[in-house]
Amino acid sequence: MISIADCQACADELGLDPKIIQTVARVEGTGDTNQFLYEPHIFSRLTNHIYDAEYPELSYPEWDRSKYPPTKLTRQIQFERVVRLDAMRAYESTSWGIFQIMGFNHKICKYKSALEMAIDLKSGYQPNIVAFGRMIRNMGLIDTLRNHEWAKFARSYNGPGYKLNNYHLKLAAEWDSLNHRVDSNG
Repeated sequence: MISIADCQACADELGLDPKIIQTVARVEGTGDTNQFLYEPHIFSRLTNHIYDAEYPELSYPEWDRSKYPPTKLTRQIQFERVVRLDAMRAYESTSWGIFQIMGFNHKICKYKSALEMAIDLKSGYQPNIVAFGRMIRNMGLIDTLRNHEWAKFARSYNGPGYKLNNYHLKLAAEWDSLNHRVDSNG
């Protein structure tokens, strides 16, 4: 899991408490730089629904948690199938790394493609932290995080369904937890 020290340079650059960056990382992911989640409803939208009828397990118009494969292996198999349909849109329809940054955000994170972003985010903590910093700067979310406006941040970062996953409540709880820990490692 990322530490306060891992987050310090980015936090200094953005004028944030490094625990804010750590909070988002802990809520969004497991600390695994190889973490990913393919989102079939995003793929459906990005491909104008052309695969929905023929590949309903890979492309569907509405978010549905019950349709997600249950294990990392089955998610990897699903993703590989989608890549064969449309690789660019598959990478853009997937969230990557410890901050689970959606591939379609590659440009605001300063990458040429979602594939380039995915490869870089898999390489270590620092590329993840740098990409997250670029993203929140370019989305205008620094003050939102600084002010602990968790619902506003979650709405922008996770989309309109953030309440279904209680992202705003998880962020508030993790922030509170980090600020009440005694250890210095965070």
